[in-house]
Amino acid sequence: MAIRSEAANRSSVVDPEKWLSILQRWHPREPREVLVDFINDLIEAAGPQRVERLDVLFIHTDETTRSAREKLDKLRRWRDKMRSDPWFWPQLVERHRPVSVLVKRIVNESSRPLTRFEVERKFRRFRKVPATGLAQELKELANRGEIDRHKQGLYWRQGTASAPYESGAQRAYKMVYSAPDQRVREAELAVALGLSRGDTATRVSQLRKRGLFASATGNGVVVASAESLATLQRGPIFDGRGGIFIAALERPAPLDPAIFKVLRAERPRIDRKAQAQKVAWLRTLEGEKLKIALPATAKELGWDPADLAERLSRSAQRYLRKESARERWREEATRLMEQYPERPPKPLRDLSKDLCKEGLTREIFKDVIREVAAALLREKGLKTSWSAPGAPPRG
Repeated sequence: MAIRSEAANRSSVVDPEKWLSILQRWHPREPREVLVDFINDLIEAAGPQRVERLDVLFIHTDETTRSAREKLDKLRRWRDKMRSDPWFWPQLVERHRPVSVLVKRIVNESSRPLTRFEVERKFRRFRKVPATGLAQELKELANRGEIDRHKQGLYWRQGTASAPYESGAQRAYKMVYSAPDQRVREAELAVALGLSRGDTATRVSQLRKRGLFASATGNGVVVASAESLATLQRGPIFDGRGGIFIAALERPAPLDPAIFKVLRAERPRIDRKAQAQKVAWLRTLEGEKLKIALPATAKELGWDPADLAERLSRSAQRYLRKESARERWREEATRLMEQYPERPPKPLRDLSKDLCKEGLTREIFKDVIREVAAALLREKGLKTSWSAPGAPPRG
């Protein structure tokens, strides 16, 4: 979808493509069509008399607001007010020396890389700052490429870093991903990262909780999870702030374009606007309606349901993970109850510890046991006594 910019010829500051690049930097995971629609809404709300001044709003928001969510929320509030009041225009508070300008000056004038604490100490000569108050400002400047991040906690002027900064977690996963069979011994990983065994174990545990490493096997080997490898085949893995955690290191060989010639003649054009509308509609659904609509919409759009679920809110993703875990446990519980109707093969507490992961909570674990027991009694006449106090002992 093209950006409507009829007033673009009136002034050089009306540059929707520039605004789109700013929004994509704030929210790299957001579909391009959604950001284009937002810019069009902002242009329409501003009207022909104020559209030339939108460039000032984008630049001011980018320089004075920290998190990407706050930036977009501020523009949304201004858009709504301009739409309701044709005379409204935001009152921009311009500081004589913004925080980002002072921080950048301190880093650029230094003769060596500085830690965040050293920047704070120098910053106090100009202005009061709370403890850890500049940490986010330094990260924002590094993300925008205005300064370089050398390693964890060190910043210096642009062009001084030999390679882009990678956290310890990123280096750990990249090393395991690049190894044969995607597995590395934890001791070898500690040596390669230059960390202690304790710090390495902490990073490995964090990546296991995020689902990037497989569960511990007790032999000291770190293995990349099948879910993360499948995600890398579809695209990059994102971190919790919308940035790219890691992308596939090896690209597949390019395919011969000739193999698509027959298909392209019959393939219908992709309606990006309709896709964005479908995703926006899914975001309005909750509970059972969302669970039913997700696979149907994915089939209609020709997408992988997992990719489509990643475009939903975090609460919706948590609900879908719980429902998926509920279905998996229902199938397993049915099989176990039919095989061991009088008593579970191991104590329920031990069984829940083995299974209560990837969205399966203890409440779901117990609910499914009751549901499956009632279904087996109703459909097959099979009586089960997994949770009955007088059930016979095992063995």
